[in-house]
Amino acid sequence: MPASSDDPTIPDDSFVYRRIRPGQHKYDNREKRVIPNSGNFSDHPQNGPVSVDLCCEMADRGEAETAALKGHESYHLVKIPVRVVRELGLGVVRTPVDDNPCHGEITGHKSKATKRKLARKAMWVVPPPGISVKGSEERR
Repeated sequence: MPASSDDPTIPDDSFVYRRIRPGQHKYDNREKRVIPNSGNFSDHPQNGPVSVDLCCEMADRGEAETAALKGHESYHLVKIPVRVVRELGLGVVRTPVDDNPCHGEITGHKSKATKRKLARKAMWVVPPPGISVKGSEERR
């Protein structure tokens, strides 16, 4: 069940994109693949909820997935199905900003276990060097 801050007009079958700083990933023995560190899904102490780009907004504007890296070209990029975010009891909302009309946030309390689940569900769009996107398919 989603958090109280959730925009139901964002489709469950859409994705959120999250930038990952270089070096912020690890090999996960359970998943048998490289995943982002769970800390990538922590709320920002000053700026609030986890910042994402919304696939549905990007698609409406004809933008490629990699447009989420604009201004952060050295970063890596993952995507997570909105359905998965909501199944974890979190919400997804639109929070456009001047330089990014596709901006959104993942709302709700993110325990350590929830952040680990988000990291394990993340699929690489732009992986770290030497990491295959092929091994990044969604796992249930």
